[in-house]
Amino acid sequence: MDFTNVYLGKTCFDSKYVDSFKEYFEEIKQENPSVYEEIGSLIKDNVWLEHFNAVYEERRKEGKIGWIDFESEISNAVQALDGAISTIDEYLRKGKDRGRMEAYQFESLKYLIGLESSRFNGVYFDMRPMSRYREQFLDDLNKLTRCLEIYLSDYINNLPVSKRLPDILGLKVDKVLSFNYTNTYERLYGKDNPDIEYDYIHGKADIAHDINSCNLVLGIDEYLPEGEKDKNTEFIQFKKFFQRIYKKTGCEYVNWLEEYETNNIGKYASLESENLNVYIFGHSLDVTDEDILRRFILDEYKKALRREGLVVRTTIFHFNQNALGKQIANLVKVIGQDNLISMVHGSDARIILQQQQDAKNVEAEKKEE
Repeated sequence: MDFTNVYLGKTCFDSKYVDSFKEYFEEIKQENPSVYEEIGSLIKDNVWLEHFNAVYEERRKEGKIGWIDFESEISNAVQALDGAISTIDEYLRKGKDRGRMEAYQFESLKYLIGLESSRFNGVYFDMRPMSRYREQFLDDLNKLTRCLEIYLSDYINNLPVSKRLPDILGLKVDKVLSFNYTNTYERLYGKDNPDIEYDYIHGKADIAHDINSCNLVLGIDEYLPEGEKDKNTEFIQFKKFFQRIYKKTGCEYVNWLEEYETNNIGKYASLESENLNVYIFGHSLDVTDEDILRRFILDEYKKALRREGLVVRTTIFHFNQNALGKQIANLVKVIGQDNLISMVHGSDARIILQQQQDAKNVEAEKKEE
């Protein structure tokens, strides 16, 4: 199977990356043909790839050039399909032979279920194909996730690194909770400290996996209201919290927090106070990870530690002022406006919003040493 140009020639990829991708695919075709064939089977007729390409093309025509938010697109489609099943079921319960989805549902699903050339008013469904679409969405999402794992572990992880971030280099770190799939921190910053503990909460990319052992979490946030989320579980496999449990990515960070509480509360009366620092780097603070972020920023254990004389601070780095604005807006969603105001002001501020330094050339670092 020769699929080198199947997606590389389409507009979903910036032209400056095409040559690099082609070179990579030619290499694995020769050096690792089994992986090459695996990628071919993963992308063949994958509805998500077709959908993302169509969305990208729509955005391009509107002058919107940039990356597509995978998780947002997946969430929109899953919610549309969930809603469409309910809408069509309503028609059937009224005695109709078939049902029609709403216009917004049609718009979100048209590329995924092959409706882009259909007229909305003429599209009717019974329930059986709609249920099959759910299974296809999930199956192709698992294929896409494995494809992403191959790309990250075999391509991205082998790219040469010319720069590192001084802010990270200057930190004394004991534990790293990574929301990324790659071992970037380990490779670039953790070599000098083999005692650092790591928790890859969304899984860790490994070329040795297959579609069944791939543990990357690529899913969506909970979208159902409080009274419905525990009853309607038809689309639960698309949700991040489910995937974390199902794929056993681990929640080692919970043990870390319990360890701090056990080891430190009530034991500082005769010891010199020592700061407890949490650093957040490269995270948008989106509500998708709200449950984890709140544990570190707001958890009750911090109050008890402060009573013991410890200074507990969370430093959040931002790339530029635009990124800072988005982080502040997201922080309000995660911890609430009142909590944020009380924690960023005063001499004992518990949240520090820090402008990050520019990346530094690795060769320049070596000369300085």
